[in-house]
Amino acid sequence: MIKILLTVVTSLGTVMVPRMANTYINGDKKQLLQYMNRSFRFVFLLAFPIIFGIIAISKYFVPIFFGAGYEKVIVLMNIISPILLAIGLSNAIGTQFLLQTKRQKEFTISVIAGAIINFLINILLIGRYASVGAATGTVIAEVCVTAIQFVYIKTEFKIIDILKLSVKYCISAVIMFIVCIIIGIIIYNKIYAIITQFLIGILVYGSCLLILKDDFVYLILNKIKLKFKKIGD
Repeated sequence: MIKILLTVVTSLGTVMVPRMANTYINGDKKQLLQYMNRSFRFVFLLAFPIIFGIIAISKYFVPIFFGAGYEKVIVLMNIISPILLAIGLSNAIGTQFLLQTKRQKEFTISVIAGAIINFLINILLIGRYASVGAATGTVIAEVCVTAIQFVYIKTEFKIIDILKLSVKYCISAVIMFIVCIIIGIIIYNKIYAIITQFLIGILVYGSCLLILKDDFVYLILNKIKLKFKKIGD
């Protein structure tokens, strides 16, 4: 389930890769950094609400989707959900930036380091904590991959500036999460609760970003308006 959602978070990478490569070849560093800025924002825009959404609805979703006997999946989904953010960022840094700027060595090192860390943590945790240990190891490994890649790009990007980009999305997602939890408490029927949480959650998250005047969201809305205008013309 997490892997399916991951394709949504990393979907921009497919579009950005050729653009990043072409921009690098043309030597337009300013445009390259601007593209990366948008990639980071796109990851934050999608990853935060999906992560908090998973945690909010997993209690109701798992029994319906997986059936009886899979209660432990609730915990596993909650533990492993942060990889959406970690892999989303590593995809933006590694696939879209490092590989397209001919820095395969740094990318390879980060991936190998993540694999080794995952292997070692699995040895330590799986025997005692089983699937919970495996999920924890996966998250730690992916976070380490992203952290290593951040170190490699620190001369081009200030990590603090990248983290600042996430503030509005994180705040909006937390507010959405609180609303979804309240809905889950109020509505007894699980199916109705999930549907209501999903719809209201999207509305709350989007409204919060508009109230906070996130320029990336306004940029997306303006592009959508232009496309509809062209269709109308």
